[in-house]
Amino acid sequence: MSRPREENKVEEQKIPTGSRPEKKNKLYKKRDGKRIRIVAGSVIGALLVIYVGVSLYFTNRFLPGTKLNDRKVAGYTAEKVKNEITDEIHSYVLQIRERDNKEESIAGSDIDLEPQWGSEIEDMIDAQSGFAWPVKIFAHDTLESETLVSYDANKLAEKIDALDCMQEEN
Repeated sequence: MSRPREENKVEEQKIPTGSRPEKKNKLYKKRDGKRIRIVAGSVIGALLVIYVGVSLYFTNRFLPGTKLNDRKVAGYTAEKVKNEITDEIHSYVLQIRERDNKEESIAGSDIDLEPQWGSEIEDMIDAQSGFAWPVKIFAHDTLESETLVSYDANKLAEKIDALDCMQEEN
């Protein structure tokens, strides 16, 4: 005959409320809450510093997504925009297609073609708010500017008169 097994009986220890382990739990919870607030505050502070820094960067530059006369100028200063347009004007060549597929050209440098800058580009930058850069990343602006140029009318007349198509025998 078999004997019934005796079950091991283990007495559970009950810790009375108000004892040290519970106090430690509350202390840890307070520390965790404080850490979370410190981390959250640090992240918010860092984001605020980044926002203000980028905003200051765009106080004298075109905002993200900005085009000027179909030219991407996001992040450019007025000086850089002027330099790029000036380089383009200096390299300008008027191609003239004549009869019998003949071509002639007049270079901008041959007639002293030069841009005439006012304060229009700077005024466009000043009209923007540097603090709006997060919105402008998604909403693009297209600006238009009339770039005035000057040239030597006498040199242009000489160049036109010198073209083969302007000669009487042609």
